[in-house]
Amino acid sequence: LDFSIDELAGNVATGADTLSIALCKVSAPTKEPWLTLSYDEWICVLKGRVLVHHAEGTLEAKAGETIFVSKGERFRPEFPDAGTEYLPVCLPAFRPDRCIREDESDATVGQQVNDMHAKLQVAEVLYHMCSKEDWEKSKADNAAYFPPMFDKDGFTHATSVPSLLLTVANNFYQS
Repeated sequence: LDFSIDELAGNVATGADTLSIALCKVSAPTKEPWLTLSYDEWICVLKGRVLVHHAEGTLEAKAGETIFVSKGERFRPEFPDAGTEYLPVCLPAFRPDRCIREDESDATVGQQVNDMHAKLQVAEVLYHMCSKEDWEKSKADNAAYFPPMFDKDGFTHATSVPSLLLTVANNFYQS
């Protein structure tokens, strides 16, 4: 392959869907098809250069530079130089279903990405620690449960990984 991906953090590497970071290496000039992402991506170039074609033209990032691609933007990355290395940082984490690829005849990168994520299981359950009394009241009222800190924090402290529930709770619920 002319292209390698080593995920350092994310669904494949850590099982976390919050963000993904990968080290990508280009051994021969190549390009991807047009892409539309369901996440924000920062393309941080370490070596070589990356061209990003988009609706208004083409951006070039050289070593030490970063290109930001916002969620929903259609673009086409191109890697004109062998030896190019870059770090894509995706928020939330990369998953194949979050990346619409307009694949052409040479879809080896897309297949490699799909193979990496083939065994990925997307969580359908979210765990949140709460008092039994608060939970029972929400059930009795037939109302959604919101933790006492929700109004102050604006979000619920939760996880889809049961083994991390105490870690999440200990991080946020300290007096």
